[in-house]
Amino acid sequence: MRIYRAGVASLNQTPLDFEGNEARVADAVSRAKREGLDLLLLPELALSGHSLGDFSRAEWVHDRLIASLGRIAEKSRDLSLVLGMPFLLEGMVYSAAAVLHDGELLGLATKGGYDRYAGLHEAKHFDLFPRQGELLVDLLGASVPIGRSRFSLGSLRAEVAIGDALESFERLDGPSDLLLNPAARPFRLGTHGATLERAAELSLIRNAPLLSANLLGNEAGRNIFDGASFIAADGELLTSTPRLSMNQISLRSAALRLTDTIGTRSRRERASTPPPLQYEEHREELLTRAMAVGLFDYLRKSRANGYVLSLSGGADSAACAALIGLMIRLGVKELGTSGFKKRLAHIASLEDASNAEELCAKLLLTAYQSTENSSETTRSAARALAEEIGATHLELDIQPMVDAYRAFGEQAIGRALDFENDDLALQNLQARVRSPGAWLLANLRGAIVITTSNRSELSVGYLTMDGDTSGGLAPIASIDKAYLREYLVWLEKEGPKGIGPLKSLEKVNVQEPTAELRPLEAQQRDEDDLMPYPLLDRLEELLVHRLVAPETALRVVREEFSELEGIENYVDRFLRSFSTNQWKRARIAPSFILSDRIVADIDFPILNGGLRLASDG
Repeated sequence: MRIYRAGVASLNQTPLDFEGNEARVADAVSRAKREGLDLLLLPELALSGHSLGDFSRAEWVHDRLIASLGRIAEKSRDLSLVLGMPFLLEGMVYSAAAVLHDGELLGLATKGGYDRYAGLHEAKHFDLFPRQGELLVDLLGASVPIGRSRFSLGSLRAEVAIGDALESFERLDGPSDLLLNPAARPFRLGTHGATLERAAELSLIRNAPLLSANLLGNEAGRNIFDGASFIAADGELLTSTPRLSMNQISLRSAALRLTDTIGTRSRRERASTPPPLQYEEHREELLTRAMAVGLFDYLRKSRANGYVLSLSGGADSAACAALIGLMIRLGVKELGTSGFKKRLAHIASLEDASNAEELCAKLLLTAYQSTENSSETTRSAARALAEEIGATHLELDIQPMVDAYRAFGEQAIGRALDFENDDLALQNLQARVRSPGAWLLANLRGAIVITTSNRSELSVGYLTMDGDTSGGLAPIASIDKAYLREYLVWLEKEGPKGIGPLKSLEKVNVQEPTAELRPLEAQQRDEDDLMPYPLLDRLEELLVHRLVAPETALRVVREEFSELEGIENYVDRFLRSFSTNQWKRARIAPSFILSDRIVADIDFPILNGGLRLASDG
């Protein structure tokens, strides 16, 4: 009987950052050795980052990663190390895990299936290793197996399963002392609790501790990995890393009491450090923290100097402004002001900022760009929110530019334009005139323009290309409008733990959503232009994600929205709008993927025959 100290680490890596990725792996190895660990498990593709895209097949990329592996092997003496990396073999690319013991490479485990998370595209960029068995490859001066899943770490037998593959542990032949799961699980609302429960259950079923290490952060622009790494044994969770941390490395360990006989059951000893405080599975809390990590990593990895946002005073732009403000407050709370600035050291203007509000003034510029159709209600809402979070705020009158473009068009076609005959063109004109000013301000600051499109309106094309869609990042494009409005009420009334509410959002939440592109006397409402948002979101779920027949969708919503008149017209409107607007969805700026219900990444023909209800004949 002996004590075996095992650790898991979450890493925030960046594709093609060879030196940085290697340094973070080496840092985690050094920490593990300082803590006296026997084993360190690192995430899937930890050495490279997950999203290499087509460059995963580049030989020079592979050569650099092998060189990094050799240097890491030298630093891993007196330690067992499992490290995820891609491996190129005869034109095929495998998601693999290098298994090392006392600095010696024992072999490469390979992934047995594709994870089906939206936006990962694993089947496009990785191959599956043949099921026939392992091969021998020359690597780091030795002939080692690839395709093996079971390895001897000294006197212990370890089983390695890569990715979203916990279930494979239940199907093992024979006993194992350790179950090791290098993973790359992107953040998804409502899934983490089930993962922990299943891992704990499997540790009991297999009579062996189960260790899982996950990537962390907004790795490559779209998917946000939650960094949830953990150790379970005897049906219980022993320890776990914090979810959605802004730190680049998080390591946790536990002491396990094991016998020296392979296959005997492990017995848990108390975790070496108490598990970190875990935020409750609260939808709004988690969404805020995922967005904060996404925005923070996007800013530092793009090396931009901040964000520019056309703040209209409506729900969508208010949500974007609030989330950027909360990113800064949560970052300062976790990292401290100096730590936050150090992570954004490329932004020289932050040097004299001493708190979150001063940081926000440097990192976020908002502009209320009014026309004759703008109201004092939205102007006041935009100003109040910008003041509360500390953004630098401008109020700009763009009506002269709208008038100039309108006169230009009237001269070109030889007649006057009016909302009765030219409604869509005049609405889009106002939205597009706002875009050049936002880009000008962004160029002057070296910043990213935020586009405010939400998922509901993106699904049916209710947005203006090169207007409200104009920008370099679309943070809320995977969030539906009905939920977004609920979220803003939560931010106004409660807000994230340790931060509190943003009370200025009351001015936003009392409004009915409106584009304010028609004359004020028209009392424009988004739901009048479209349909009730809950109905729109339900149709998107049924028709786009569940792929049910239009007639089936009509029957379902007739029952669920029986109080609404004209249901068939709404369904027909959705079908026509969705079918004709794939070109808009294909052009949207990069967006964060927070669930598998996304439309920005959907594969649908731009030219198509059109979805429609079947005729009675």
